[in-house]
Amino acid sequence: MSPVLQKSPTRATDLLAIEHLSVAFATPRGRLQAVNDVSLTVAPGETLALVGESGCGKSTLGRAIMGIVPPSSGAVKLEGVDLVPLRRSARLPYRRAVQMIFQDPFGSLNPRQRVGDIIADPLRVHRFGDRKAIRARVLELLDLVGLPAAAAARYPHEFSGGQRQRIGIARALAPRPDLIICDEPVSALDVSIQAQILNLLADLRDELGVSYLFISHDLAVVEFLADRVAVMYLGRIVEVAPRGDLFARPAHPYTRALLDAVPRIETRKASPEPRPVQGDVPSPYALPAGCAFQARCPLARERCRGETPALETVATGHAVACFFP
Repeated sequence: MSPVLQKSPTRATDLLAIEHLSVAFATPRGRLQAVNDVSLTVAPGETLALVGESGCGKSTLGRAIMGIVPPSSGAVKLEGVDLVPLRRSARLPYRRAVQMIFQDPFGSLNPRQRVGDIIADPLRVHRFGDRKAIRARVLELLDLVGLPAAAAARYPHEFSGGQRQRIGIARALAPRPDLIICDEPVSALDVSIQAQILNLLADLRDELGVSYLFISHDLAVVEFLADRVAVMYLGRIVEVAPRGDLFARPAHPYTRALLDAVPRIETRKASPEPRPVQGDVPSPYALPAGCAFQARCPLARERCRGETPALETVATGHAVACFFP
């Protein structure tokens, strides 16, 4: 009999807690600080969106949570257990609980494997059951993401981009994770297909109770799917707020600039021209003293050039790293 899809259990505490996490790389040009003292939480069943410009460290943070890149310092706690100091073998039970959907639906699937084997791989790793149970689970997952059972015998090149991303979603769901890190999962797809994948992700969240860390640069996508939003700039979190608060009352100058750049049809007659952020993004090899945004901020003052602002609460659930919000 086919295994029944189970919802993730409800917990009173945060599912994921990232505490003062930093990631740096040694390169021929010097030390590159990709993630800088980041602290975030994700609750059971919640979608936390992580937004920012390309190169701000969003994807590196996601890979650090997965253990794909090693953190330089800090903690990644899953249900209170810090995964960073654990040996590879000790992490296996926690790897089941955290899975990833990758940006590239073409490069993230092994072209030499049949789809059924791609989806079955995590089931074998986590010893889901015998061949019959794994086969039943694969067919169940294909149906869950809207693909026919016959897809199991085919190869990735026989599918469209949207269908390949559905395969990637099925693979991520296979071991019944509590948290899925979605790294720009729709950015490589056509707009019409993006909507289908976003609706699928929303339906799966509601049905299974899974949490998402949703990494994106597209604010329209984030506004549709997220419960809370964290804004990242040059490796730091500059604002965290419930979705509605962030879009209605952004407190950080960088967040306001990002939102100003998004055209909104319903207000285009009354809204002023978008005000793009002035200046160039500082090099991550030579981060400025004080606030990372001060070189481009219209509100910057002397204090901003000498002190680094901490995330401070300005309203319920709304925190901002700015001296003059």
